[in-house]
Amino acid sequence: MFGPNDRRVCECHSANYRGLTSHRGRPFEKLMEEIVERVHSRLHVPWSFTVLILPVGGTLAVQAMVRSHREPIRVMPSRGTFGNRLRASVVLEKKLAGRDDFEIPFADVQYETSVSSVMTSGATLLDMVSGFPYYAIPDRTLCAVTTAGKQLGALPGLSLAFVSDWGPFVTEPYTGRLVWDGLDLFTHRRFFPQLPTTPPISLLVDLNERLARFDPLAHIIEIRRRREKLRDALPPSSVIGTGPVVTIDPAAVRISQRAILDEFDLWRTELGYRQVFLWSGTDAQHERLRKALKRAKGGKR
Repeated sequence: MFGPNDRRVCECHSANYRGLTSHRGRPFEKLMEEIVERVHSRLHVPWSFTVLILPVGGTLAVQAMVRSHREPIRVMPSRGTFGNRLRASVVLEKKLAGRDDFEIPFADVQYETSVSSVMTSGATLLDMVSGFPYYAIPDRTLCAVTTAGKQLGALPGLSLAFVSDWGPFVTEPYTGRLVWDGLDLFTHRRFFPQLPTTPPISLLVDLNERLARFDPLAHIIEIRRRREKLRDALPPSSVIGTGPVVTIDPAAVRISQRAILDEFDLWRTELGYRQVFLWSGTDAQHERLRKALKRAKGGKR
Protein backbone atom coordinates (compact mmCIF):
# COMPACT_ATOMS: atom_id res chain seq x y z
CA MET A 1 0.00 0.00 0.00
CA PHE A 2 1.08 3.61 -0.64
CA GLY A 3 3.62 2.53 -3.28
CA PRO A 4 5.14 4.62 -6.10
CA ASN A 5 2.07 4.15 -8.32
CA ASP A 6 -1.40 3.04 -7.24
CA ARG A 7 -3.28 3.48 -10.53
CA ARG A 8 -5.18 0.58 -12.06
CA VAL A 9 -5.32 -0.10 -15.78
CA CYS A 10 -8.59 1.18 -17.16
CA GLU A 11 -10.21 2.20 -20.42
CA CYS A 12 -9.58 5.76 -21.55
CA HIS A 13 -12.81 7.73 -21.78
CA SER A 14 -11.60 10.97 -23.37
CA ALA A 15 -14.32 12.27 -25.66
CA ASN A 16 -11.72 14.09 -27.77
CA TYR A 17 -9.54 11.04 -28.42
CA ARG A 18 -11.93 8.10 -28.13
CA GLY A 19 -11.32 5.80 -31.07
CA LEU A 20 -7.82 7.12 -31.81
CA THR A 21 -5.87 4.04 -32.88
CA SER A 22 -3.24 5.37 -35.29
CA HIS A 23 -0.35 7.76 -34.75
CA ARG A 24 -0.24 8.54 -38.47
CA GLY A 25 -2.15 11.75 -38.78
CA ARG A 26 -3.11 15.09 -37.32
CA PRO A 27 -5.31 13.82 -34.43
CA PHE A 28 -2.33 12.09 -32.83
CA GLU A 29 -0.06 15.10 -33.40
CA LYS A 30 -2.67 17.31 -31.75
CA LEU A 31 -2.66 14.99 -28.73
CA MET A 32 1.14 15.26 -28.42
CA GLU A 33 1.03 19.06 -28.73
CA GLU A 34 -1.74 19.27 -26.12
CA ILE A 35 0.29 17.24 -23.62
CA VAL A 36 3.33 19.48 -24.08
CA GLU A 37 1.23 22.64 -23.70
CA ARG A 38 -0.30 21.30 -20.48
CA VAL A 39 3.11 20.37 -19.09
CA HIS A 40 4.12 24.01 -19.52
CA SER A 41 0.86 25.62 -18.38
CA ARG A 42 -0.29 23.19 -15.65
CA LEU A 43 3.09 22.12 -14.24
CA HIS A 44 4.75 25.54 -14.67
CA VAL A 45 7.68 24.22 -16.68
CA PRO A 46 9.37 27.32 -18.20
CA TRP A 47 8.92 27.74 -21.95
CA SER A 48 12.71 27.96 -22.23
CA PHE A 49 12.68 24.15 -21.85
CA THR A 50 11.86 21.82 -24.72
CA VAL A 51 9.47 19.15 -23.42
CA LEU A 52 9.81 15.66 -24.86
CA ILE A 53 7.47 12.71 -24.28
CA LEU A 54 9.35 9.41 -23.99
CA PRO A 55 7.54 6.03 -24.25
CA VAL A 56 9.66 4.54 -21.43
CA GLY A 57 9.68 4.34 -17.64
CA GLY A 58 11.85 6.38 -15.31
CA THR A 59 14.97 4.17 -15.39
CA LEU A 60 15.19 4.25 -19.19
CA ALA A 61 14.46 7.99 -19.20
CA VAL A 62 17.56 8.52 -17.03
CA GLN A 63 19.55 6.32 -19.39
CA ALA A 64 18.25 8.34 -22.36
CA MET A 65 19.50 11.57 -20.76
CA VAL A 66 22.93 10.06 -20.14
CA ARG A 67 23.20 8.41 -23.55
CA SER A 68 22.12 11.56 -25.39
CA HIS A 69 24.69 13.79 -23.67
CA ARG A 70 27.67 13.92 -26.04
CA GLU A 71 30.28 14.96 -23.49
CA PRO A 72 31.85 13.42 -20.34
CA ILE A 73 29.75 13.62 -17.18
CA ARG A 74 30.74 13.87 -13.55
CA VAL A 75 28.52 12.06 -11.06
CA MET A 76 28.01 13.13 -7.48
CA PRO A 77 28.87 10.60 -4.76
CA SER A 78 25.89 8.33 -4.29
CA ARG A 79 23.48 8.78 -1.40
CA GLY A 80 21.39 5.72 -2.17
CA THR A 81 19.92 3.25 -4.62
CA PHE A 82 19.09 5.63 -7.44
CA GLY A 83 22.37 7.50 -7.21
CA ASN A 84 24.11 4.15 -7.69
CA ARG A 85 21.88 3.45 -10.67
CA LEU A 86 22.68 6.84 -12.21
CA ARG A 87 26.40 6.27 -11.87
CA ALA A 88 26.07 2.79 -13.38
CA SER A 89 24.26 4.29 -16.37
CA VAL A 90 27.05 6.84 -16.91
CA VAL A 91 29.68 4.09 -16.69
CA LEU A 92 27.68 1.86 -19.06
CA GLU A 93 27.54 4.63 -21.67
CA LYS A 94 31.29 5.25 -21.19
CA LYS A 95 30.65 8.90 -20.30
CA LEU A 96 32.20 9.01 -16.81
CA ALA A 97 34.60 11.98 -16.57
CA GLY A 98 38.08 10.93 -15.56
CA ARG A 99 39.11 14.18 -13.94
CA ASP A 100 37.75 16.71 -11.48
CA ASP A 101 37.05 19.51 -13.94
CA PHE A 102 34.36 21.92 -12.79
CA GLU A 103 33.68 22.88 -16.39
CA ILE A 104 32.31 19.40 -17.00
CA PRO A 105 28.54 19.06 -16.39
CA PHE A 106 27.64 16.73 -13.58
CA ALA A 107 24.63 14.61 -12.83
CA ASP A 108 22.72 13.87 -9.65
CA VAL A 109 19.44 12.50 -8.35
CA GLN A 110 17.32 15.47 -7.35
CA TYR A 111 15.37 13.47 -4.78
CA GLU A 112 16.97 10.22 -3.60
CA THR A 113 13.82 8.31 -2.78
CA SER A 114 15.55 5.44 -0.99
CA VAL A 115 16.50 7.78 1.90
CA SER A 116 14.13 10.73 1.22
CA SER A 117 17.11 13.02 0.59
CA VAL A 118 17.01 16.29 -1.40
CA MET A 119 19.85 17.25 -3.73
CA THR A 120 22.01 20.21 -2.73
CA SER A 121 24.81 19.71 -5.27
CA GLY A 122 23.63 22.12 -7.97
CA ALA A 123 23.89 19.45 -10.67
CA THR A 124 22.75 20.39 -14.17
CA LEU A 125 21.72 16.90 -15.37
CA LEU A 126 18.95 15.69 -13.11
CA ASP A 127 17.10 12.51 -12.35
CA MET A 128 13.78 14.00 -11.13
CA VAL A 129 11.86 10.73 -11.41
CA SER A 130 10.50 10.91 -7.85
CA GLY A 131 10.96 14.62 -7.14
CA PHE A 132 8.88 16.38 -9.81
CA PRO A 133 6.58 18.30 -9.60
CA TYR A 134 6.79 18.55 -5.79
CA TYR A 135 10.22 20.06 -6.40
CA ALA A 136 10.51 22.49 -9.30
CA ILE A 137 13.20 22.26 -11.95
CA PRO A 138 16.22 24.15 -10.51
CA ASP A 139 17.83 27.09 -12.25
CA ARG A 140 20.75 26.30 -14.55
CA THR A 141 19.42 22.83 -15.35
CA LEU A 142 20.56 21.61 -18.77
CA CYS A 143 18.35 18.52 -18.81
CA ALA A 144 16.03 16.75 -16.40
CA VAL A 145 13.82 13.69 -16.69
CA THR A 146 10.81 12.49 -14.74
CA THR A 147 8.16 9.83 -15.07
CA ALA A 148 4.43 10.24 -15.63
CA GLY A 149 3.61 7.22 -13.49
CA LYS A 150 4.56 8.58 -10.06
CA GLN A 151 3.52 12.01 -8.75
CA LEU A 152 1.50 12.87 -11.86
CA GLY A 153 -0.58 9.76 -11.25
CA ALA A 154 -0.73 8.61 -14.88
CA LEU A 155 -0.51 4.99 -15.91
CA PRO A 156 3.11 3.71 -15.88
CA GLY A 157 5.10 3.60 -19.11
CA LEU A 158 5.72 7.25 -20.07
CA SER A 159 8.35 9.77 -19.05
CA LEU A 160 9.08 13.44 -19.72
CA ALA A 161 12.40 15.07 -20.58
CA PHE A 162 13.08 18.80 -20.17
CA VAL A 163 15.99 20.26 -22.15
CA SER A 164 17.08 23.91 -21.87
CA ASP A 165 20.34 23.76 -23.84
CA TRP A 166 20.62 21.50 -26.87
CA GLY A 167 24.34 22.14 -27.41
CA PRO A 168 25.55 18.99 -25.58
CA PHE A 169 22.72 16.87 -27.03
CA VAL A 170 22.85 17.56 -30.78
CA THR A 171 23.95 14.53 -32.78
CA GLU A 172 27.39 15.19 -34.25
CA PRO A 173 28.45 15.34 -36.95
CA TYR A 174 25.07 16.75 -37.97
CA THR A 175 24.36 15.63 -41.52
CA GLY A 176 20.59 15.94 -41.63
CA ARG A 177 20.29 12.15 -41.37
CA LEU A 178 17.99 10.77 -38.70
CA VAL A 179 19.64 8.83 -35.89
CA TRP A 180 17.47 5.77 -35.26
CA ASP A 181 17.94 5.48 -31.53
CA GLY A 182 14.79 5.33 -29.45
CA LEU A 183 16.69 6.65 -26.41
CA ASP A 184 18.27 9.61 -28.22
CA LEU A 185 16.66 12.87 -27.09
CA PHE A 186 17.67 14.78 -30.23
CA THR A 187 15.94 12.11 -32.32
CA HIS A 188 12.75 12.67 -30.31
CA ARG A 189 13.04 16.41 -30.85
CA ARG A 190 13.34 15.95 -34.61
CA PHE A 191 10.33 13.63 -34.81
CA PHE A 192 7.95 15.74 -32.68
CA PRO A 193 4.91 15.85 -32.81
CA GLN A 194 5.42 12.23 -33.81
CA LEU A 195 7.57 9.67 -31.97
CA PRO A 196 10.47 7.69 -33.44
CA THR A 197 8.84 4.46 -32.27
CA THR A 198 5.26 3.19 -32.28
CA PRO A 199 3.59 5.08 -29.39
CA PRO A 200 1.39 3.71 -26.60
CA ILE A 201 -1.64 5.81 -27.53
CA SER A 202 -3.82 4.80 -24.55
CA LEU A 203 -1.07 5.88 -22.12
CA LEU A 204 -0.73 9.24 -23.89
CA VAL A 205 -4.48 9.85 -23.70
CA ASP A 206 -4.46 8.94 -20.01
CA LEU A 207 -1.55 11.32 -19.31
CA ASN A 208 -3.31 14.13 -21.16
CA GLU A 209 -6.44 13.63 -19.04
CA ARG A 210 -4.41 13.58 -15.82
CA LEU A 211 -2.65 16.81 -16.74
CA ALA A 212 -5.98 18.50 -17.50
CA ARG A 213 -7.08 17.88 -13.88
CA PHE A 214 -3.73 18.22 -12.12
CA ASP A 215 -3.33 21.08 -9.61
CA PRO A 216 0.34 21.41 -8.53
CA LEU A 217 -0.40 23.63 -5.52
CA ALA A 218 -3.11 21.32 -4.19
CA HIS A 219 -0.72 18.40 -4.79
CA ILE A 220 2.03 20.01 -2.67
CA ILE A 221 -0.39 20.97 0.10
CA GLU A 222 -1.81 17.43 0.23
CA ILE A 223 1.66 15.87 0.49
CA ARG A 224 2.74 18.26 3.28
CA ARG A 225 -0.48 17.66 5.22
CA ARG A 226 -0.16 13.89 4.97
CA ARG A 227 3.51 14.03 6.02
CA GLU A 228 2.79 16.10 9.13
CA LYS A 229 -0.03 13.79 10.23
CA LEU A 230 2.08 10.69 9.74
CA ARG A 231 5.08 12.18 11.55
CA ASP A 232 2.86 12.94 14.53
CA ALA A 233 2.10 9.21 14.83
CA LEU A 234 5.75 8.08 14.78
CA PRO A 235 8.81 8.55 17.03
CA PRO A 236 10.85 11.49 15.60
CA SER A 237 13.99 9.34 15.38
CA SER A 238 12.24 6.85 13.09
CA VAL A 239 11.46 9.32 10.27
CA ILE A 240 14.32 9.73 7.81
CA GLY A 241 14.71 12.67 5.43
CA THR A 242 12.05 14.95 4.04
CA GLY A 243 9.84 15.53 1.01
CA PRO A 244 7.07 13.54 -0.70
CA VAL A 245 8.17 10.10 0.56
CA VAL A 246 8.16 9.23 4.26
CA THR A 247 11.00 6.80 5.01
CA ILE A 248 10.61 4.91 8.29
CA ASP A 249 13.31 3.00 10.15
CA PRO A 250 11.51 -0.03 11.66
CA ALA A 251 14.30 -0.44 14.22
CA ALA A 252 13.40 2.94 15.73
CA VAL A 253 9.68 2.30 16.31
CA ARG A 254 7.87 0.29 18.97
CA ILE A 255 7.24 -3.40 18.39
CA SER A 256 3.51 -2.69 18.24
CA GLN A 257 4.05 -0.09 15.51
CA ARG A 258 6.32 -2.45 13.56
CA ALA A 259 3.38 -4.83 13.34
CA ILE A 260 1.29 -2.03 11.81
CA LEU A 261 3.97 -1.39 9.17
CA ASP A 262 3.77 -5.08 8.27
CA GLU A 263 -0.02 -5.09 8.31
CA PHE A 264 -0.20 -2.21 5.80
CA ASP A 265 2.50 -3.88 3.65
CA LEU A 266 4.49 -0.68 3.20
CA TRP A 267 7.13 -0.40 0.49
CA ARG A 268 10.49 -1.90 1.55
CA THR A 269 13.84 -0.43 0.52
CA GLU A 270 17.11 -2.29 0.00
CA LEU A 271 18.20 -1.10 3.46
CA GLY A 272 15.08 -2.50 5.08
CA TYR A 273 13.34 0.85 5.60
CA ARG A 274 9.58 1.15 5.07
CA GLN A 275 8.15 3.90 2.91
CA VAL A 276 4.92 5.78 2.33
CA PHE A 277 4.68 7.54 -1.03
CA LEU A 278 2.51 10.44 -0.02
CA TRP A 279 0.98 11.01 -3.47
CA SER A 280 -0.49 7.48 -3.44
CA GLY A 281 -3.66 6.35 -1.75
CA THR A 282 -6.71 8.23 -0.53
CA ASP A 283 -7.03 10.48 2.49
CA ALA A 284 -9.16 7.79 4.13
CA GLN A 285 -6.40 5.20 3.68
CA HIS A 286 -3.76 7.56 5.08
CA GLU A 287 -6.00 8.32 8.05
CA ARG A 288 -6.42 4.61 8.81
CA LEU A 289 -2.64 4.18 8.80
CA ARG A 290 -2.14 7.23 11.02
CA LYS A 291 -4.74 6.12 13.55
CA ALA A 292 -3.33 2.58 13.69
CA LEU A 293 0.20 3.88 14.31
CA LYS A 294 -1.08 6.39 16.85
CA ARG A 295 -2.90 3.70 18.82
CA ALA A 296 0.19 1.51 18.77
CA LYS A 297 2.50 4.36 19.78
CA GLY A 298 2.00 3.58 23.44
CA GLY A 299 2.75 -0.12 23.05
CA LYS A 300 5.92 -2.12 23.86
CA ARG A 301 9.30 -1.09 22.50
